[in-house]
Amino acid sequence: MLPAASKCVMNIVAYYTIPYSVKYNLDKYLTAKFKTTNLVIGILNYQVYLDRDAMVAKHLNKDFVYKTAIEYLSQYSSIDRVIELDVVSETTLNTKVKELTTNGYFPSRSGDLQILFRPQWIDGFLNGGTTHGVWNPYDAHIPLIWYGWNIMPGKTYKDTYMTDIAPTAAALLKIQMPNGCVGHVIDELIK
Repeated sequence: MLPAASKCVMNIVAYYTIPYSVKYNLDKYLTAKFKTTNLVIGILNYQVYLDRDAMVAKHLNKDFVYKTAIEYLSQYSSIDRVIELDVVSETTLNTKVKELTTNGYFPSRSGDLQILFRPQWIDGFLNGGTTHGVWNPYDAHIPLIWYGWNIMPGKTYKDTYMTDIAPTAAALLKIQMPNGCVGHVIDELIK
């Protein structure tokens, strides 16, 4: 297992990895394995971006490069799984994790590999705070508070998403939802 760091805040132990060192170490490993430098462009939002053009130019088998990177990254104690994003629909995952990963994938802008951290792990985001980018509820949860005229007091425990804000605001204003709106009205707010 590769090393990581821990931090204890308010008696809650959490762990973090430093994405720059993970990128550096992965690139060093792939360079040694494939005799091609700078195959790892970067790691951003828990996605590994590989230099696809370099792989084509050096006649490297994409699947083998991916497999090699996945095997290397899986050595980190912080990482639960690493998956190929272009075949995420064929990957066996928990339904919620698969939905979140699939919804976050856009072929021309996403990375090649998705890193899924173990619970209580996060990247070293300024050595504190959170990114709201890990699938776990403790990191993905973003409080949503509504108040004002005609807002009913209460709370909801059902899944509510950022995409639900626009249709809810439209319903409160009694206007049509915006074009391209994919969310749903938070019914508890307007009963």
